[in-house]
Amino acid sequence: MESVPKSKWPLFALLALNTILGLQILKAFLSLLVNFLRERPNISLIEVAIYALATFCAVFLAGFLFKAGPWRMLWILMAVIVLARAVLQVSSWGPLSLAAAAAGTVLWIASFIFFLSVLPSIQAGLLAGAFIAGISIETALHGLYGTWDLIWRRDAVSLALGWGLAAAQLILTSIVADRITPYPFKGKRRTGFYAFIIFMPAVFLQLLKFQNVASINAYSEVGLGWSLAMVLVSNILAYVVIARLMGTRARRLVSIIMAAAIVLSFIPANSAWLYVVQAALGNIACLWLISAAFIKGMGQERQHNLYWPYVAS
Repeated sequence: MESVPKSKWPLFALLALNTILGLQILKAFLSLLVNFLRERPNISLIEVAIYALATFCAVFLAGFLFKAGPWRMLWILMAVIVLARAVLQVSSWGPLSLAAAAAGTVLWIASFIFFLSVLPSIQAGLLAGAFIAGISIETALHGLYGTWDLIWRRDAVSLALGWGLAAAQLILTSIVADRITPYPFKGKRRTGFYAFIIFMPAVFLQLLKFQNVASINAYSEVGLGWSLAMVLVSNILAYVVIARLMGTRARRLVSIIMAAAIVLSFIPANSAWLYVVQAALGNIACLWLISAAFIKGMGQERQHNLYWPYVAS
């Protein structure tokens, strides 16, 4: 095992930051579906569900962007995600916010497909590690802001931080763009792509439940700080489990167990601590399945390297 050359750190940072911005957009999209679209007159819950389903299905249509080439497609994806994030930070008009959140959500999910198609298999761990780092940072921001998400705040510090993250995304894109070399998108990569598109939106949504600091705080009544710590500790445990077991022969058995943990997480908890345990195990299971989808999509099922900026020796 060897450390990733310094040239890989901008890519790792871009992947992590893309995760942060994308999760903020996704949460805004779900919130707007309920608090804006659902509350409008004559908009039924079925229509809201159709809108949400159509948005996620629109990811399939993003495939035409591959014709633009890897360099242009990277810029298109990152620019739209950044624009959507910037609009949501300042917009107070519901229709514009909902449209920006929907477009950002579609192209954020498409960005994972893009990275699956251009990164070499040896960097599967890099992608998974960056995702875990990104979601942990976003959860930390969510908790430190008192669970009132940064994206809804209009004070000067929040605006500067939100736009700073967006600007950093563009800067990192300019650094990484010239190093993008597409890899053949066929065989296991194509199979992994369809598995990711069909299965991952549901896992993403469930993951938001397990990263919900406010919900855990409400159920456990241990305080916001401890609730945030519980989530972040489960993220660390997920990292350790993935790093130790994903590259072993036990990965399939572990995947079955993780899938069962997801199913069990839907059972209503009759005590505060049972809910906390469900959230922790469900969180680890979601991160495992997402990492497994990354590896499957990149055509590398035996992953021996640590899930951080490292490559196999």
